[in-house]
Amino acid sequence: GSSDANSDERAAKYYEMLKEFICDTREELNIPDLKIFIYQINNFETELPENQMENWSLIRDAHCRITTGLKNVYSVSSFGAKMMVDGIHNSPEGCDLIGERMATVVLSKFYGKDISSNSPMAIRATNRNGEVEITFNYETRFVIRNGFYKKPFDFKVKDKNGFIGIKEFRFGTNTVTLTLE
Repeated sequence: GSSDANSDERAAKYYEMLKEFICDTREELNIPDLKIFIYQINNFETELPENQMENWSLIRDAHCRITTGLKNVYSVSSFGAKMMVDGIHNSPEGCDLIGERMATVVLSKFYGKDISSNSPMAIRATNRNGEVEITFNYETRFVIRNGFYKKPFDFKVKDKNGFIGIKEFRFGTNTVTLTLE
């Protein structure tokens, strides 16, 4: 995923490539309902060229969408995971957090344990009067409690003119509202 963000062409095709990889793996192993567990690549805390930011977003989006596009595919969010000082790689603490989230999903989806394991997924975004409201499929108390979003740069907003800075954000019941610069 992350190396695919370096290519506009590969990033644009990433969702289909990931889907094909999963289907081919299941076919090769002759296990059509094989459970697949992935984690969403982290968010950048450094500035990137605009096309790479767009590509990175396409990869992250594919990691979320694949869970609704294929049966028995589960993705763990990396939002809120602590980064290394380079702003690109997950720190050991960030890897621990992602590992804990992955373990919870595996316990629930593979072993059938009765525990909540769903990661929040944005289902709608509305832009009005300089604010963007993002609606999630779960209450944001879950989002806050599990440390998914902690900093404004966990979010990126782009329009036809490019990326827009975010001044602040606030939580609602199942929403996050971003105040744009």
